[in-house]
Amino acid sequence: MVARILYFGRDTCHRLPVLASAGYSIESCDSVEELAAALRSRDAASALLVSDKEVDVAGRAIALTRSHSSVPVVVFRDSNGDPAVTCVDLDVPILTPPSQWLPEISALIAQHRKLAGFM
Repeated sequence: MVARILYFGRDTCHRLPVLASAGYSIESCDSVEELAAALRSRDAASALLVSDKEVDVAGRAIALTRSHSSVPVVVFRDSNGDPAVTCVDLDVPILTPPSQWLPEISALIAQHRKLAGFM
């Protein structure tokens, strides 16, 4: 089963093509409303990936996801500033290479699927 990843925020570091080339199905959500619709979809999401570029909106996206789903949440830091976005399963620092975060995301999704009884 192909993992469906919801990506919230601007893709400032071109992560979406990397995720797609790794075999993930990506749905990019530009607003909290789009994210809410994606979470209600019949096709279950495997994870939410969030850019913290816009901290307030990213926080709302995470809160919405946590209230509607148990999927793992990953935040990609787009700054070196004080991390205001919290309550995530994986925190990826700025400039972390895909060779590091791709396996970590894969492991999170596998763990979530196992706990949810999908494996």
